[in-house]
Amino acid sequence: MRIAVLYTDDVFSNSMLRPLLLEGGLEKQIVCICKDTSFNSKMLHALFSPKNEYSLNFIAANVFINAIGSLHKSFIKGKSFLSLARKKGIPIKDCADFNSPSTIDFLKEKKPQLIINKASQILRKEILEIPDLGCYNIHASLLPEYKGWVASFWVLQRGEKETGVTIHRINEEIDAGSIIRQKKIPIGPGDTYYSLQKKCVREAAKLLADLVKDEDFSPLTDVSQGQGSYFGFPKKEDMQRFRDSGNRLINSKEIITHILNGF
Repeated sequence: MRIAVLYTDDVFSNSMLRPLLLEGGLEKQIVCICKDTSFNSKMLHALFSPKNEYSLNFIAANVFINAIGSLHKSFIKGKSFLSLARKKGIPIKDCADFNSPSTIDFLKEKKPQLIINKASQILRKEILEIPDLGCYNIHASLLPEYKGWVASFWVLQRGEKETGVTIHRINEEIDAGSIIRQKKIPIGPGDTYYSLQKKCVREAAKLLADLVKDEDFSPLTDVSQGQGSYFGFPKKEDMQRFRDSGNRLINSKEIITHILNGF
């Protein structure tokens, strides 16, 4: 099976996708990687924009987590997803727009049978039609609930007792394709946004590796995509309610551990 990976170069995606290159034999199936070059610049632009309506605390926390995590994986451990891919000779293309003609031509040339998407860009029909087996997205919630952005933030803010990860086929709607794999994750009383993201990443990595090994893309019969719920990027008032509920993005112990050990 020939696999193409579309991804955002953040610490969460790196940790989720690295097992594909560490598991025996799976790396031989990855024919190319398309790296989203627009995400980090968008985050920094939002952080320093004087008219920003989004939560600066949330953006700053993610910039910190990504900066330290990337430092560890790229320079200290030398085991980032990209560094491993380069060592294995997998072609990598920087893409500001996955739907651009040059990216579409690149993917068509590589002829993937399967596309794994872990990026923030919405894929158009031209890309979705390239692989015979379809395009699949990994989402950190129990779809159809909490579609959209940063579900780990929203489940904490709204007092949920469990969340999860979902792998679903991508169609032209947001997080709406048929559900292929799903795993529930309990939310503990001391969970932060950081700790919950870590739980979701670990479970998603297992689900994804198993999916690629099994090559079973049949939709789950006991879970279906209904209307569900959708959430956008947290605004300042959302962050205030998050704090008022006793939640934290990352605690002091996690900060120290993250600096010393990475994600």
